[in-house]
Amino acid sequence: MNDVTRDGLDLTVCDREPIHSPGAIQSFGFLIALTVDWLVAHASTNAGAQLGLPEDRVLGQSMNDLFQSEACHTIRNLATMLRGADSVERVFAIALRDGVGAFDVVVHFSGAMLVVEAEPANVAHTEVTALVRNTMSRLAAIGPIDAFKRDAARHIRAISGFDRVMVYRFDQYGHGEVVAESVRFGVESFMGLNYPAS
Repeated sequence: MNDVTRDGLDLTVCDREPIHSPGAIQSFGFLIALTVDWLVAHASTNAGAQLGLPEDRVLGQSMNDLFQSEACHTIRNLATMLRGADSVERVFAIALRDGVGAFDVVVHFSGAMLVVEAEPANVAHTEVTALVRNTMSRLAAIGPIDAFKRDAARHIRAISGFDRVMVYRFDQYGHGEVVAESVRFGVESFMGLNYPAS
């Protein structure tokens, strides 16, 4: 697989690109495809450089030879959680090799191959992901629906940084009513306002 470069990108072929089998990846990440025996059958041309290895040391290698044992264990666990053709699992800020920075990793199947896509970890993304998971856990524990709507608006405003987050309820005709909101201090409340479907 080749890396996409700014000069080598031909947008006229995008409509013919088979998105289920990419011919190129963005240069800041890399991709490997593993057989059922955990051997690298396919690799992007930059995989070695991203992992601090010569290019010829990636293809045909065992995942155990490329990655730390903890990373291998994590990737195997993610693979066991994949369900269905479109299933995807992610892990953030994982150390794949000693001396190389952390990566955000996505795994999915393409036929019998396990595809591992990785890009340098985004610390801000990792923090937001942890915040979202924490928020989902808190919201799952809320009982009454009114409290759920109110807290959901508050948490989403905290995550997004927006001045206002509103929760709407729509009737059978598509008309909406603001049933919960969270607003920055000094911003006018829209709580209880009704909006026509149009």
